[in-house]
Amino acid sequence: MAAGAYGDRISRIAQVRDPPSIKTLYLQKALVALTRVRCDRRGTGVTAPIPREDAYIVGLELSDQPERELWVEGRGALLGPQKQGTFTLHNLLNDPRCDLPDPFDSLHFYVPHAALDAVAEEQGARNVECLHVPSGVAIDDPVIRHLGLCLLPALQKPEEASRLFVDLVTGAALAHLAHHYGKLALPRRLPRGGLASWQERRAKALMLERIDGDVSLEELAHECRLSRSHFARAFRQTTGQSPHRWLMSQRIALSQDLLRNSELSIGGIADRCGYANQSHFTRVFARYVGVNPGEWRRLQR
Repeated sequence: MAAGAYGDRISRIAQVRDPPSIKTLYLQKALVALTRVRCDRRGTGVTAPIPREDAYIVGLELSDQPERELWVEGRGALLGPQKQGTFTLHNLLNDPRCDLPDPFDSLHFYVPHAALDAVAEEQGARNVECLHVPSGVAIDDPVIRHLGLCLLPALQKPEEASRLFVDLVTGAALAHLAHHYGKLALPRRLPRGGLASWQERRAKALMLERIDGDVSLEELAHECRLSRSHFARAFRQTTGQSPHRWLMSQRIALSQDLLRNSELSIGGIADRCGYANQSHFTRVFARYVGVNPGEWRRLQR
């Protein structure tokens, strides 16, 4: 099996068919992926060997788990009970394998070491030597828990997922892992201040050109000649919103203008504003505005 323990490749490891997965390319240097691995049957057995590579799996439990047997480099140990919301970390250089006697549901972050190095490079810090979490020890980390839960809707309906949102959340998870568990030391002075006027104009123009959301945080940062993390901080400081939230508000504003001033169908407006389909548009519009698009159009007229 090729390197990269995520998506279809994880199905053989955990004997799960067609697990939902999303992936993003961090700084054009490393592929980071998330896979939801769920099985409702008992007696799955011992996971298949995972090809060794310089990468980690961060396994966030979405349900309570009883104690299980764990093997690392062929040495067995007991993995104690894990509560929902805790995570374990597995170094794929160490041949981790686990017995799965009970039903399970977990979210796997596939994190190549190159992605941690990219975080360090972006922030002007030394490379991360390793993540300091003993294999198999359950960690209760609210940051990883909440970031993981934020991504579950994107896994359920990847066609509706915003690329900007996925980039932002996975980047935040990588930065947290690098700082909190990789002992990444920040330089003494971080860039401060908002965007220059030309940077704000260019970022907003590019997002409006690609209103369907098919624009990455890295592209926006590159256009503004900033690092991803600096751009995200500066954009929020300038606009009061994240790039993803700003783009969502522009989609709503455009859809309201078309509902009010055009004869386009609801489906046509959904397509014009970059939604995956009419159903996706209706759900998002109702969440932001309080009524569905058809009712809002009738009220305006």
